[in-house]
Amino acid sequence: MMMENLISLSLSDAQWQEAETAVQTLKKLFEGQLVSLTAKQRQTITKMGDGSLPFTEKAADYARTNPEFLPPFVKVEEFEADFKAARMLNNLLQSLSQLVSQIDDSMLLSGSEAFLAARAYYATVKTASKANAAGAKVIASDLSARFAGQGKGPEPTPEPQA
Repeated sequence: MMMENLISLSLSDAQWQEAETAVQTLKKLFEGQLVSLTAKQRQTITKMGDGSLPFTEKAADYARTNPEFLPPFVKVEEFEADFKAARMLNNLLQSLSQLVSQIDDSMLLSGSEAFLAARAYYATVKTASKANAAGAKVIASDLSARFAGQGKGPEPTPEPQA
């Protein structure tokens, strides 16, 4: 069986640290600014999708130039600040979503390739153990712990005869 190597991600320790530092920098930048909503809150709040963005932008422009139509509970400064934040966060989310998706896919693929290689190694060690190759039994026994309880189920209990 030939395994195709579809990913080969190799960063230096310094590059990994730089990536982690970049993530920490973003977290620190937004500290105290971002919120976490419950599933119920996410479900019930009004959402501004791509189709609502131009409408909201036009309404903000009109509210600035024609404030006489603003309801008393709407402050134009807050309206504009919320719209600007939503637009900027949307742009950032799009960029980060692409990156997160690629990181997730790369993690999945590299993990898959590593686990397949580990299983192929384990299969070879088990064969070597059965052939009494020196040291193979210890390795096979240690690696077999991963699969304990899998495979063959317990023997079925025979039905009592009447």
